[in-house]
Amino acid sequence: MAAVGQTEGRPAERTVFGHPVGLTNLFGVELWERFSFYWMLTILGYYLYYSVTEGGLELPKTTATGIVGAYGGQMASFEWTFSPRGADGRPLPMFDRTTGAVDSAVVDYWKEHYDVAERLRRHWPELRRDLDGRIHLTVGTADNFHLDGAARRLEATMKQLGAKTDFRYVEGRGHFDLYAIGDDPQGLYRKIAWEMYAVARPGVKRP
Repeated sequence: MAAVGQTEGRPAERTVFGHPVGLTNLFGVELWERFSFYWMLTILGYYLYYSVTEGGLELPKTTATGIVGAYGGQMASFEWTFSPRGADGRPLPMFDRTTGAVDSAVVDYWKEHYDVAERLRRHWPELRRDLDGRIHLTVGTADNFHLDGAARRLEATMKQLGAKTDFRYVEGRGHFDLYAIGDDPQGLYRKIAWEMYAVARPGVKRP
């Protein structure tokens, strides 16, 4: 009988962490693209506000950082996704990049249309059948992007609604080292995968 990933008369396929070895090429390209994008974004900022004698355009620093943020920043990507559109078709910013003044109307729009906790509070009677006991979330207490704070607020909302919750907080782990268990860098990933499989295939024994 052929082994998993193997056909009769052919050797087993090479894998990396259980994935086809060719996937490493895709990962490398994606990683290079990410680093290249953010690195060039930084260079663009310098070019905009460096003096002419230094090879730049000598724009005011606040203007330069506003341009970079408007076109490539993380916050700007959220605004393009979630904000209402202005008269020019561009998304309205949540806050002024120069003064820091917050536009409460935009904040209210985000809350009305996209705040997960708010939608749960308003529509829990209809959502209960599909969501109660089915949301399982694991996050590190030292998450690099502070997602543990968002997770705790969502958990609190669900408890207020009387929902069955499964929120797990891994002490001291961040966004990038969450999955390691002992010497296995993918230990938590495998554990979660088996928990999901056990629900889909009751009675199956883990090898």
